[in-house]
Amino acid sequence: MPKSPADTLPLYKQAELYISGHIRSGRWETGTTLPSEWDLAAEIGVSQGTVRKALSNMTARGELQRQQGVGTFVTGLNPEWGAFPLHDEHTRRRNLWPKQEILSIAAANTPPAVRHNLQLGAGERIWYVQSLWRNGHQTVAYDEAWLPLPLLPDLNRLQLESRMGIYQLLAAEYGFMLDPAPTLLFSGSLDAETAAKLKSAPYTPAIRCERISHSGKRILEWRRRFMLLEHTALILPAST
Repeated sequence: MPKSPADTLPLYKQAELYISGHIRSGRWETGTTLPSEWDLAAEIGVSQGTVRKALSNMTARGELQRQQGVGTFVTGLNPEWGAFPLHDEHTRRRNLWPKQEILSIAAANTPPAVRHNLQLGAGERIWYVQSLWRNGHQTVAYDEAWLPLPLLPDLNRLQLESRMGIYQLLAAEYGFMLDPAPTLLFSGSLDAETAAKLKSAPYTPAIRCERISHSGKRILEWRRRFMLLEHTALILPAST
């Protein structure tokens, strides 16, 4: 049987992919304690040291929380959303993680700004992915993501939905694990088209986020997000 691209990843990366896949599928929900390192190692078929490195990386990204003598817990973080959970002012609930809904995916010509950010040549095409983020019934953000089509020729909506989003898909189907990337925050307002997707009025104040993600030296994604945080706050991590 031919190997999948994910099989070419280092073993600890494959272990990360295995664990995150089961989290996204709902096997291990937010607040759930993961099996022990030894049990995970036996289940995945790798060494306990490999599992420990995978768990350490996922903890560093905020996907897991480890408590000495207690266990390793699922936080609910989705790497596509980022490391900032929500605080609901109405319910006073904290550490809420919004859920993603894929709206569309289409092959498209590359606008100049996208070509610049992805460092593509003239005439190279891109995938354009649109999605919403919801906190319960409240829509809190709209995402646009652009990815280089030549590197991901078979990308489709079914793949995205079955793999729980772009980052999981890139790792599982194409062998690309995205490196942590800084996010830029801007203040602004919604244009009419974006406002309609967020069911809001044009020119409503919003926060715009932009992020360029790499896998090694390859640029794989430029993502732009518009967030409406009425009665909701972003929780920023404490400095260390």
